[in-house]
Amino acid sequence: MNWLYNLKIRNKFLIIFGSIVLSIILGVIFLHVSFEHVQVGGRYYHGISVKTDTIDEIARARMNINLIRSTIYSMYLFQDSSYIDTINATVNSTDRLIAKLDNKVSSKKSTCYSCHSEAEINQIKLDILKSKTHWIKFKELSLQLIDNPNRKVLLDNIEEEYISFMDTSTPPLKTLRSLVPHEVETLVATSNKIRLLFIIFGGVLIVFICYVAYILYKNIKTSVYDVFEISNRISSGDISNIKTKIHGRDEIGMMASSFEEMGKQLKTFIRDVKKGINDLFSSSNTISVYANNLFDSAGKQRKNADNILAATSEITSSIHNITQHTNNA
Repeated sequence: MNWLYNLKIRNKFLIIFGSIVLSIILGVIFLHVSFEHVQVGGRYYHGISVKTDTIDEIARARMNINLIRSTIYSMYLFQDSSYIDTINATVNSTDRLIAKLDNKVSSKKSTCYSCHSEAEINQIKLDILKSKTHWIKFKELSLQLIDNPNRKVLLDNIEEEYISFMDTSTPPLKTLRSLVPHEVETLVATSNKIRLLFIIFGGVLIVFICYVAYILYKNIKTSVYDVFEISNRISSGDISNIKTKIHGRDEIGMMASSFEEMGKQLKTFIRDVKKGINDLFSSSNTISVYANNLFDSAGKQRKNADNILAATSEITSSIHNITQHTNNA
């Protein structure tokens, strides 16, 4: 972690801020990738939607064929041509349903093998294609019977195709109805799993951010306290051992190094000042000795001068006495 200590304070805060932003971005990406499968339009949801739509289309096609069959029998029994419009409208509606089923069968995007086997899906497709074949025959026979209402043999063929259509469309309908609940359970389980993973992922990110923030906070706090302690010792005059524990190259580390260097310079300056004072004191002592010697010499000279003055006074007095004696004589 030495590289972290050597970063500038601004870069340390940028790391914390960047970690938070990166965590948010990773969280969004994780959510997007995870919920892509379970959200509306996702893979699992799409599989359920396709199957429910297919179930609805097969059921509606079966209902339409039942309606066409019953209408044909009514038209045949009552010889009433007013049923023709109903038959044609129902045939067109069934054609659209069969076309949708055919598109689902031939489309590769609608196939999902996450919840069922490929053989199971292929069997469903095969049954739907067989149902389509029987529907085409059923439709042709129905239209022929509309043109020739008295041909009873067509009724038998229509009934045969009707039964065949019902037989071939029943297995895929049952299979799909059994698959949908399983896929719903899978969707719920996957959603719960993703929710748990998101909680774990978020917890790990929060712990990581808190750890990085704590390391940086501890580093800054220790550095500031160390600088405060050094400055406090310098202000109190204690420069005996100014040494910082900070080894980083950030702003606080540089300031601590400056304080340490200032302490060393002050220590050197005070040592030089003390040396100068000691030298000055030694010189003053020498000057004092010289002054005392000079004073003693001056005293001796003064004493000699006093002796000479006394001798001179005696000589002067003697000369004065001699002069008086001379004058008296």
